[in-house]
Amino acid sequence: MDIIKSKKSVGSLSAHDEFESDNYLNFIRLSCIKDESAIGTESFPEELMNLCHEMILPDDILNLLVNFYKNLYDDHFISISSMIGPSNDIVVKSKIKQYG
Repeated sequence: MDIIKSKKSVGSLSAHDEFESDNYLNFIRLSCIKDESAIGTESFPEELMNLCHEMILPDDILNLLVNFYKNLYDDHFISISSMIGPSNDIVVKSKIKQYG
């Protein structure tokens, strides 16, 4: 009978035509995980963050950083060592934390 004859899926349903039945069922099972067995967090070992010290960037590096921020954000940045008085510029501090 022509009424029972299967038709090709259309739209978003056609994406499932490529899956064979076992693969499709596995895909559905993985995409419908109810419990949190597939996700989680794990803290980093403390050894990764121990080597940290504060330092002052040299003026030439600080100026490169200020120019980088100006170009990246298309905004007004100024180094803290270049400040003379109040301004609306975004201040880039020279004191940083270095890890490693």
